[in-house]
Amino acid sequence: MAKYLYGASIQGIQDFIFKTNQLQEIVGASEIVKNIEQEFRDFTQISNDNILLNAAGNIKAIFDDEEKLKKVVLEFPKMIMQEAYGITISQAVVKMEGDKQTPEEINMLEKKLKIQRNKPSLPLDLSINILKHAPKTARPQIEKDMDMATKQKRDAYADWFKKVIENEAEFEKSKELSYISNGKNKIAVIHADGNGLGQLIPKLSNISKFSKSLNEATTEAYEVAKKKVENDKIRKIILGGDDMTIICDANYALSFIFRRI
Repeated sequence: MAKYLYGASIQGIQDFIFKTNQLQEIVGASEIVKNIEQEFRDFTQISNDNILLNAAGNIKAIFDDEEKLKKVVLEFPKMIMQEAYGITISQAVVKMEGDKQTPEEINMLEKKLKIQRNKPSLPLDLSINILKHAPKTARPQIEKDMDMATKQKRDAYADWFKKVIENEAEFEKSKELSYISNGKNKIAVIHADGNGLGQLIPKLSNISKFSKSLNEATTEAYEVAKKKVENDKIRKIILGGDDMTIICDANYALSFIFRRI
């Protein structure tokens, strides 16, 4: 039975999250992005052993069912893009010669993904002059001065907030960025991204194990570094794979990035 190496790259994540300076919408957007990982698992229903990489907008998996693969290629991007207006997904597939992916096949997949990423895609909320636009984003308005992406982010935030408030009664006061900022109304946005991951992955014998270990290392590094920051003065926005984006009180920014284990 033929096997296929599938890859997907999610683009526009940073722009989707930081399209606004409203903390509720930033957190809501990060929750939508975070859920993509689980949605891929639920949608494909493939075993964990066949998922090589699934974090921070990068997906690589092995399919041994061609019909299931076709369904994923046709329907998965549509589902995600409809749930997160502004995000686009590039996909590529390489037919495998054996039961296990080779470095050459991984390189071919990356090459195909790069080609797909360079192809422009039309946004779902394409704007035309006859439509009323949301004042803050200049995208088509759907209700209460909101475009579709803003509504999705606020709905996602509301769902997330209900879960958090059950355990943190004082959390409601930290809805806005002004609560996180310092006395001069300054916040810091800190982003960390691993270098050369695309060149490293094709050389690995066990991508799945490496992906899990990398995710654990990134999470551990964040947990250690945030000990220098007051708990209510930091928000993690993206944390997975080799990517980390957080916002915090500007007074703690240098302490956070220079924290040593």
